[in-house]
Amino acid sequence: MSPTIKDVAREAGVSVATVSRVINGSEAVSDEIKNRVLKAISQLNYQPNLTARFLSQKKPLFSDNTKYVGVLFGKYVRSDHYFFSSVISGIEKTMFENRINVVISSVSHRDSYFPIDLPLFIAEKSLKYLIVIGETDPKFLFYLKENGFIVVMVDDIGPIGFDCVLCDYKRGALQAVEYLINLGHNHIGLIAGAEHHYFSRALENSYLKVLQVHGIPIRREYIIYNEDFNLEGGARGMEKLYSLSQPPTAIFTNDEMAIGVLQKASEMNIPIPEKLSVIGFDDIEMARFFHPPLTTMKIPGSEMGRLAAKLVLDKMHEEEHLPAQRIELSPILIERKSCISLKKNIT
Repeated sequence: MSPTIKDVAREAGVSVATVSRVINGSEAVSDEIKNRVLKAISQLNYQPNLTARFLSQKKPLFSDNTKYVGVLFGKYVRSDHYFFSSVISGIEKTMFENRINVVISSVSHRDSYFPIDLPLFIAEKSLKYLIVIGETDPKFLFYLKENGFIVVMVDDIGPIGFDCVLCDYKRGALQAVEYLINLGHNHIGLIAGAEHHYFSRALENSYLKVLQVHGIPIRREYIIYNEDFNLEGGARGMEKLYSLSQPPTAIFTNDEMAIGVLQKASEMNIPIPEKLSVIGFDDIEMARFFHPPLTTMKIPGSEMGRLAAKLVLDKMHEEEHLPAQRIELSPILIERKSCISLKKNIT
């Protein structure tokens, strides 16, 4: 059950009315009491019903006295995906702690990004600060910048001159392929997403680099691209790789496609990891509960969201224009049960 305003009041040792005054920005509360309430809100992860509050006060949703930050989803972004939802969670938590509301919209389904097609709150300039998640048309980004919007990118390197928070996919992919090679795998398949997507390019570049360093012959038929980063894409990739005369002994892909690989392997009676090792990238929630639990590279999505929010907050308070920042976080290897060493089988 979600925490209520009464729970916050009990935790902070104040009345419900006092909590309400803090949430509504009343100045008739001491700093000491305010900090206690905000700490309780953060600890309980309490989310006030902003819509109900605005309606009860009969104020417009977008008023001059209310601070908002917009979050836009770019191409390939699904809000129900664990990584993107964790990024949003990091943004919302940080903004809430700073008494700033978050409005979320998507441009991912649009053919054109320009004024008539923009979400209403941007077209009317109700918001100045935007966090754009995922790969986005550079023309759209420059349009926003030229029209006075402050933009921070997440999970897309973007054009030069834009602040961005990234995951170092290349380093994570290097580590994943090295991990498989250290287990004795020389026949490693790669199932990527859309060929032009920078995540796919990062995985392929690192994959090829590690194989070259170890002197392992590159087999182009081991590299499979899919337009969709989903279960079906993983299953199709698995079928293609196992139709080869010499299929790989290990597969590297993202988590959702990796689960598609595991499902297809089960249908084909290929035991994991005894006959095929699989390593993912993301550490989505399902990864730990699947059978076998998926070894993967964990992306720090919530921290990426927090840092993006902090960049926006810094922009709000800076007195002079600062150079664009690029923050890059490294994935972490999470070892579970979907990979096996081939070395122990060598006598």
